[in-house]
Amino acid sequence: MCTTPSNSRAPPSQSQSLFAVVPKTDCPHVQHCISVINGPVDLQKPCMECSDLSENWLCLKCHKVFCSRYVREHFLQHASSTRHMLGISFADLSVWCVACEKYVSTAPSAPHHTAALAGAVQAVYMAKFPHASLRRT
Repeated sequence: MCTTPSNSRAPPSQSQSLFAVVPKTDCPHVQHCISVINGPVDLQKPCMECSDLSENWLCLKCHKVFCSRYVREHFLQHASSTRHMLGISFADLSVWCVACEKYVSTAPSAPHHTAALAGAVQAVYMAKFPHASLRRT
């Protein structure tokens, strides 16, 4: 729970209220909506529909790139028409399930964790941070 430090001047107003995003650990779509990524991920690839480069997502089933709901919603449209429900953000590496309308946990301890999910996160992570290694403890 977020609390206001005792030395602060005033409590936050309702318009400044805080919340936490708790990723889903039991998404039923992880088992069927991810295919293994073979090869490198190109983070400079534009949205397939509008060529936007600002905020794109990689479909974890077909590996096509689409823009976010905050651009022109092409990832959501793709998910709706193909039933490819999971995508990973190029911006922050978060995984979103369109069907569950939730972020999805990528932690190895999550009940839905699969090698394909781990591989997808690893592929995008290595594309974003090519000189780093993804280590989980």
